[in-house]
Amino acid sequence: TKLWGIGADKYLSPLSPTRAGMDDFDLQDYANRVGKLESGDKYDSDNHKGFVGRYQFGSSALETFGLLKPGSSKKYGDRGEDAAVYHPDAWVSGSLTEFLNSPAQQDALFAKYTKQNYEGLKKAGIINESSSSNQIGAALYTAHTGGLGGATALYNKGENRQDFVSGQAG
Repeated sequence: TKLWGIGADKYLSPLSPTRAGMDDFDLQDYANRVGKLESGDKYDSDNHKGFVGRYQFGSSALETFGLLKPGSSKKYGDRGEDAAVYHPDAWVSGSLTEFLNSPAQQDALFAKYTKQNYEGLKKAGIINESSSSNQIGAALYTAHTGGLGGATALYNKGENRQDFVSGQAG
């Protein structure tokens, strides 16, 4: 049984199988692969279901990192939990249009999000300093598409939650 989310298998090769902690992990290569898988490398991408940008961030990720106001995912959930991205009042400053037109902001957010997921996966025992680049990349992509909780459930309990089936980032 494969223990990664849908799409992670597309990420796995041709990474080098060398052992690597996050210090040796090629974050730029990973970002390029995720950007291609999630949006075809389009920073202005909007799947019209609440996942936006090159990396298809949802409301919960944007809220976690302070781009959307706290509680906005629930407050503006009339089109689903990620509909907050479409409400101008949900944004702390700026707007969806500004976010979609800011590659630098999206790339910086992706780096923070990935580092947070790495630490969470490490704490959950899913990856460690002796994990290969492929193992790290697969686990990170699983967390990217299904959230850290979904990735932990998948790897540690074998539960493949609906988050992964949708293939959406969150």
